Amino acid sequence: EAAFHELVLRASDGGEPARTGTARIRVSVLDANDNAPVFSQAVYAVRVPEDVPVGSTLLTLTATDADEGLNGDVKYFFKKITDKALKIFHLDPETGSIRLLRSLDFEHGDSYEMEVHARDGGGLFDTSAVSI
Repeated sequence: EAAFHELVLRASDGGEPARTGTARIRVSVLDANDNAPVFSQAVYAVRVPEDVPVGSTLLTLTATDADEGLNGDVKYFFKKITDKALKIFHLDPETGSIRLLRSLDFEHGDSYEMEVHARDGGGLFDTSAVSI
């Protein structure tokens, strides 16, 4: 709710005349890792033709984290993926985009299912399913 608080402390003695002093106090509140990343969708599904060019971005996953700094820095990782699919698709850990590494062949695979983690700098995560 607030990144910092500013206070003024005033002290006075009991004398006549009273002597006083003031001090400004600034309290910085550090953001704890109390929020996990959240994907914008529980399931991402995309249909692509088998002749889509190698290097094409097929979809981009999006997750947000309400924390600040390292605790709000989201990275993307494959959680569950077959060895075959790992050779075909690349997930950019920074952007969440899934790119085609090899040509698709409908006869050798007409669909691919995988799970992706969005993890923050404090280790909290969310999971989303991906269907291509």
